[in-house]
Amino acid sequence: NAALWDSFFLSTVPASGSAAPLNPRIAEIQPGALPAELRDPLLAASHLWIEGRFNVNSTRKDAWKALLASNRKMKHPAEATASTEGAMFPRSLEQSGEPQLPQPSGDEDDSFNGLRATE
Repeated sequence: NAALWDSFFLSTVPASGSAAPLNPRIAEIQPGALPAELRDPLLAASHLWIEGRFNVNSTRKDAWKALLASNRKMKHPAEATASTEGAMFPRSLEQSGEPQLPQPSGDEDDSFNGLRATE
């Protein structure tokens, strides 16, 4: 992944015409950059950012609380019913079973089956 995702920035700025990014979530950090800079593959990332993003390196308790709480009482397709408590944390979109409560042992097959959920 590092070779692909850390070496490329997909700005969605068209090669011709308007220099505004096609992705509405990408915006200029400070409006006024030259169109040539926004189209330059080496300079574009220094002028653009993604609005509404979450920084996984954040140390702000409130930011993590908001992110983790956003999954409360949601139903994953692998579950028979929506959880009335806690939050789900699927490791992938395709889960092979129900949430594991109590938490899996870490040594048995239950560690690879189902999604994780807070209690």
